[in-house]
Amino acid sequence: MEQELEIRTNGEYKNLNLITKFERDGQNVKLVDGKTIVKEQGLEVGNFVIVEKVFAEGRDVPSKNAGWSNSFTCKATYLGEEVSFWLKPVEHDQYKDCGGIGDKVKISLIEVEVPDKKTGKMNKYENLRFELVE
Repeated sequence: MEQELEIRTNGEYKNLNLITKFERDGQNVKLVDGKTIVKEQGLEVGNFVIVEKVFAEGRDVPSKNAGWSNSFTCKATYLGEEVSFWLKPVEHDQYKDCGGIGDKVKISLIEVEVPDKKTGKMNKYENLRFELVE
């Protein structure tokens, strides 16, 4: 189902948060009465947004933390406004393969199960999926 996301203004920039961010207490997600506190709402599993590319691919932004991978900032038009959003390298590889400037891209949040290499237990992860809209 198509989901409308809030466009957040950060100074002169307008940002779109694709992945939900939670309040944290150090490294751990903060709990209040056993529930997580949403800091910024992103896509819900099974939902999607459609954006129109302003640039064919994002800009590589080096990580400030040693050992961490770079991120990519991407510009698109969403609900008539030019917005930016962040992608991990593997997500960006998929995004840049979905057409070029002016093309519409459907961004969905899906849940995948991946086995733990040590225990074999299946772990659930949320991943973004990108599709060119015809």
